[in-house]
Amino acid sequence: MKYLFQDATLLIFCKAPTPGLVKTRLIPALGAEQATLAHIALTRTTLNHAFERPLCPVQLYCAPDTGHGFFTRCAKDYPLTLAKQTGIDLGARMANALTAALAHYRRAVLIGCDCPGLTAGDLEQAFQA
Repeated sequence: MKYLFQDATLLIFCKAPTPGLVKTRLIPALGAEQATLAHIALTRTTLNHAFERPLCPVQLYCAPDTGHGFFTRCAKDYPLTLAKQTGIDLGARMANALTAALAHYRRAVLIGCDCPGLTAGDLEQAFQA
């Protein structure tokens, strides 16, 4: 595939949509099931933006691992690769993902899966910067 940024990759961090473990600050208002559905919807929105333009290869960094059915479905629905988040905390997991990406690409952008205001244009600007 021809990408706008051949020397770059987009890393998207995502937790498995497990009720009670995602969007926990929303649970008091929405309940665990609705908070999980919000997490899924936000993730899909992020992925849609990531693939709106052919920017670069996309890697979905999964926690706790890549085996959850939601992640395998994402890999069927979008041309992305799955990777497991590794490290003792979020900072270490992000550093490990960036280190792995920069071993193969000149540039990498790392985002979470819950940025509904983020657009494909914003991602393109990040790679240009």
